[in-house]
Amino acid sequence: MALGSPAAQPTTSDSSNTDSISDYEIVNFQCGVTTNAELTILCYGKRFHIQISAESLHGNLQLEKEYLKLEIDDRMVPINYNQWQKALIEEMEDQSAEEPEEGSCDNEIMGDAMEDICFWIAMKCNPYMRSLGSNSDLNPSTVEDWFYPETLVLNPKVDGKGNLVVLPSPAGDELVAHLITSLPLPLDMVQAVQPLFIHPSKIFLFHEEDMTGPIQRPEKVFTEPGRILFFKPCYHVLQIPREIQAMVRLQETGLNKTLRVPTLHGLVQYQHEPDQICGLLLTYIEHHESLGFIEVHETPLALREKWILQIQQTIKALHSEGIVWGDAKPDNILVDKNDDLWFIDFGGSFTPGWIDEDKAETFEGDCQALDRMVDHLLGGGVFLQPRVHSFPH
Repeated sequence: MALGSPAAQPTTSDSSNTDSISDYEIVNFQCGVTTNAELTILCYGKRFHIQISAESLHGNLQLEKEYLKLEIDDRMVPINYNQWQKALIEEMEDQSAEEPEEGSCDNEIMGDAMEDICFWIAMKCNPYMRSLGSNSDLNPSTVEDWFYPETLVLNPKVDGKGNLVVLPSPAGDELVAHLITSLPLPLDMVQAVQPLFIHPSKIFLFHEEDMTGPIQRPEKVFTEPGRILFFKPCYHVLQIPREIQAMVRLQETGLNKTLRVPTLHGLVQYQHEPDQICGLLLTYIEHHESLGFIEVHETPLALREKWILQIQQTIKALHSEGIVWGDAKPDNILVDKNDDLWFIDFGGSFTPGWIDEDKAETFEGDCQALDRMVDHLLGGGVFLQPRVHSFPH
C-alpha cells in the first residue's frame, strides 16, 4: 500500500484484530497535559511513531472511553479535558460506582499504567503495522542500521462511519533525529573517560543461530571478531552520566577487576559529534537469569546463603570506595553459569519496594535494599515490584 493512500489497510477485514506482536520493542512514550500521546515502537522490520489523542477517536464511543480510562490511570498530572470528555468521564465514574467491587489479592502484581496504555495503542494499530511492515527478512548488521530503520508516522483516527483507520506518512529527518536519544557529555567527563568514542557504523550486531525475526533491541554486539560487548542505548538520559562516572570510578579503584561488575569499553558516538553519545559499550555478561526471576523457595538454602554473602561483600566493597550502587534490587543482579552474581545498572534511581524514595541514591538506600534482599532470599517478606517495561522517561 503506497503512503499516498488515504489509510493503511489491515491484513484482515477486522481492524480490531488483537493478534499479538511477535517481536517488538517500545522505544519511547510521551504524554503531557492534553490527551495527546506519542508511542514509538520497533516491529515488523520498521519503526512506527504513533500519534494519538482522545479527540482523534471522537465518533467511536467505545474507543474514546477505553482511551480516556487509560489516560486517567496513567497520568500523574492533571489533563485539560474538553466539556464532552468531562461528561464522558463523569458517566464512566458513575457506572464504575454502581458496579460491585471484585475481590483482589494483596500479592497480585497489577499491570503498570504506562504499560497498559502503550499496549492498548500498539494493539489497535497492530493490523496496520503488520500490513505496512517490511516483507524482507533482512536484519540490521550494525548499530547504525538499527538506529535508522525506515520510519513511518501513524495517525489513528475515527472516520465519519465510526471506524478506526490509520493514516500513515513518512517521517521527516527532524523527527528521525529526535527519535534517537542522545546526550552531550561535559568536557571534564569526556576527558575522564578513557574508552574510545566509537561510531555506530563500526559496531556490529551479533546474530544468534537460533534467532528468528529482526533484532528489535541489539544487546550482544562486537567491534572486532571474538570481542562480544553489551550495547546499552541512552534511553534514560538522566542516568547515563551517573553510570559513566560510576564505571570510571570502578576502573580507577580496580574494583572492576575484583568484583563481578561491568567495565566500560566504549561510548557510542552520536552521528559525528565529538562530545555527544547515544549509547554505552559494556562487558557482556553470560547469564541464565536475573535474581529477580529466581524462584526463591525452589532454590537450595546453601546457594541462597552464598548469594547473600556475595551481595553483602559487593555492597561493602563499593561503599568502601565511596560508590553508591543506586537502584539496588534483584532485577539488577545477574546469575551466571557458575551461579555467581553480577551487579549491573549503576545509573541510579530507585525501585519502590526495595528502596524508599527519600533514600534513593544513598549509602542508606543500598543498605535498605540489602536488608530486604536478604529477607527475600531467606523466604521472609515479599517485596513486589511493578512490572515495568524499559520505557524511557
